[in-house]
Amino acid sequence: MQKTDWKNTAELVGIAAIVASLVFVGLQMQQDRKMTQLQILADQDDTQIEWARLLNENATVWANGLDGNELTETDKLKFESIANAYFSKKSYYFQRSVIRGFIVVDDIPLREAGIVASYPGLEAAWEKRWSGFLQQGHNPPFDAAVQGYLE
Repeated sequence: MQKTDWKNTAELVGIAAIVASLVFVGLQMQQDRKMTQLQILADQDDTQIEWARLLNENATVWANGLDGNELTETDKLKFESIANAYFSKKSYYFQRSVIRGFIVVDDIPLREAGIVASYPGLEAAWEKRWSGFLQQGHNPPFDAAVQGYLE
């Protein structure tokens, strides 16, 4: 074999190795993406199960709090904690949906504002949450959008 044949063969082998490594990297990235998506779904399931458990264990507090009924100090703290968990869950859902491009941005805050306005206790919890954000100089997009619809 001549020197140029060895050179061409070496270049061809080098190119093939680069292509093979790029294919491998692409397959690995696809597999990692699928694994991440599966983990997100599992985390969502865990969150939904935990949310259902929380409401089941505190159904009376949640129902009385939503209606704006008088609560004991302990039940008031429970209700406010559950309400904040609820708002945080909705905020997370909103952010995730916006990132994925699944929704029209205004749909979730508008719907949430309607829910908040329908329950006196939830509205009071919302006002407390919003005033806390204002005091901290914090303006999360979801909460700001909901507040905009409530005003």
